[in-house]
Amino acid sequence: MQFGTRELERLGEAGALVLAPLDVQLAGRRDDEGKCWLDMTVRGMLQLRCQRCLQPMQWELDTRVCLLLVPPGAAWPEDELEDDRYDAIEALPEMDARALAEDEALLCLPMAPMHDTCDLPADADADSADKPFAALARLRRGGNDE
Repeated sequence: MQFGTRELERLGEAGALVLAPLDVQLAGRRDDEGKCWLDMTVRGMLQLRCQRCLQPMQWELDTRVCLLLVPPGAAWPEDELEDDRYDAIEALPEMDARALAEDEALLCLPMAPMHDTCDLPADADADSADKPFAALARLRRGGNDE
């Protein structure tokens, strides 16, 4: 299944633009112990803003998560939750695949996205003698250089 920008509003609120619909694959399974699992893969291309140069950058989302489905009201397996290979969620009769995929995409977003290499934003008036504190410097010198 695929989800586009209109269906993934929280990603937009987080500053990510979905460049093409996210491809989401879900597969359920039951293990030898009778536990139910949901394997989810989320792939897509997002546009983020580089925190160094403030320009748009493309970022590839490609994640796979394994979710242990815990029946409503059942005890959550504390010992097993220490294992970082999977997470647990409550298994509801109707689960929103879009919300699950968006949650996973949000969790994968980098805290400070940056290009591998980029320049700092150029000062538009770099050649100008009038810097933000130039007026203050003139006052300290006791003159008006204009």
